[in-house]
Amino acid sequence: MVLTLSGRIDTEHIGELQRLVESHRGTHLILDLTDVSLVDREAITMLAAFEDAGAVLRHGPAYIGQWIRNEHGKPSGGYES
Repeated sequence: MVLTLSGRIDTEHIGELQRLVESHRGTHLILDLTDVSLVDREAITMLAAFEDAGAVLRHGPAYIGQWIRNEHGKPSGGYES
């Protein structure tokens, strides 16, 4: 399952995105971040948790992958820029 995200991901959107991801639990989930322009710290924490749960983050801005690695101690992470 591929979920394509766009625009800003911030505190306001976290609950909705968590519900959406939960509804696809048990499937191979890919979050396509091609059109994501801005994230906040809470979004980075959430994206890192999704990665830890097996989701693949793909095609987002390089700063998102770097921030996840810096904040969450992931040596390479599953982030595919």
